[in-house]
Amino acid sequence: MNQWIVVIDDSIVVRRMVEIGLRRAGYRQVRCFADGLSAIHWINGPEGQVPALLVIDWLLPKMDGIQLLQYFKGKPTYANTTLVMLSGRGGTLNRLKGRLAGAHVYLTKPFRQQDVVAVAQHYLGAPPADNSLRRRN
Repeated sequence: MNQWIVVIDDSIVVRRMVEIGLRRAGYRQVRCFADGLSAIHWINGPEGQVPALLVIDWLLPKMDGIQLLQYFKGKPTYANTTLVMLSGRGGTLNRLKGRLAGAHVYLTKPFRQQDVVAVAQHYLGAPPADNSLRRRN
């Protein structure tokens, strides 16, 4: 089952925080990128995977989060991918822009690791069991 989670944020602190939180919760297939174009190239490349969950920052270099949401929303390949907007922009209007662009969830910075983990658990279910732990027992 595809459980790939892709995090796109230009802040290494935010990327690491989200990645560590997801890995601690048991999600092992997490890939992080500093910009949307790098993420798109990996996803569409020979080793890439269609993500089950995309966490996208609003303010990004090269291609902003709204453009990324629209890109993924407009492609049938990503119809089952959950799109999460992560932004320092609060307010009703910004939330509406994010939702209209395709975000299923809009999280405002600052956020807690548990917020992202809760979204993953809600949309993806529990992470796959770690078979290496079973083999050791």
